[in-house]
Amino acid sequence: MISYIFLTSMFFNFSFCENLYYNLTRSIPTEENIQVCAQIIDDAKSLNVPVEIALSIAWEESNFTIQLKPTPSKCVGPMQIKVKYWCSGKKLETCDIFYDGVKALKYYLKRFKPVNKAICYYNDSKKCSKKNKYESNYVKRFKKSLKKTKRLMRNSFYKETFKN
Repeated sequence: MISYIFLTSMFFNFSFCENLYYNLTRSIPTEENIQVCAQIIDDAKSLNVPVEIALSIAWEESNFTIQLKPTPSKCVGPMQIKVKYWCSGKKLETCDIFYDGVKALKYYLKRFKPVNKAICYYNDSKKCSKKNKYESNYVKRFKKSLKKTKRLMRNSFYKETFKN
């Protein structure tokens, strides 16, 4: 019974991710895109982070790619986290780039209110200010992908998968 539930959940996650990628890009996702998206969903659920927010961040940061090679700013993973702040042991070798990325997002969502402020600081605190209502270009792009993600989540086929 447990394996049936697991497989059904995995099917819905993969199906949802394939449709989400297509809705965001109007192109067919790779296996990597689908797997990254599905893993973000699993980790967001396990950490009680809103799935739609985690997916929208992963989309803005990496377009649902793994991103194992550190960027010039030393960020890795689909959520583009800094290893020295978010990974256990502060080493890439001991980092769960999915789980630790969602864990970082959870921290920002708890620490900063409203959501705009949390997302702005998640991306780059230098561009965040009360004056611009925490509406950086990043936040604006995030909101567009969030809107598309929420719309797909409300689809009757996926509703049960994402109900709280």
